[in-house]
Amino acid sequence: MITHERLVAEAADEVRVSRGADAGHVARIVLAELSLHLEIPQRRLLQRALPAADRDAAYATVPRYTGGAADLVREVARHGELQPDQARHLTRRVLSAIADSDPELVDALRPHLPPDINDLFTAP
Repeated sequence: MITHERLVAEAADEVRVSRGADAGHVARIVLAELSLHLEIPQRRLLQRALPAADRDAAYATVPRYTGGAADLVREVARHGELQPDQARHLTRRVLSAIADSDPELVDALRPHLPPDINDLFTAP
């Protein structure tokens, strides 16, 4: 089961912020960017698997982004005001926490993501 506390802890450890709002914010940026790379049915699957505190981060009604991992990480860096390497590590930590907590969810999402985004689900 994915927990908000685990996602926040992974983000806090990576970006060296408090485990409060700042860490939660950057973890939610990763979730939002991931959801934008999914079709609507997979976005809904992700939403249902997330804890209530993070569920709305995966809500998006815009068409699916077609970019790969570089685009996802670039957007995490931009929205989180992070350096690119820091954004890549943060993204991997958050996504690998999801993979560790809910491998069935990740197995269901993988076929709908570009291969290089799938690589981000592996712990750094």
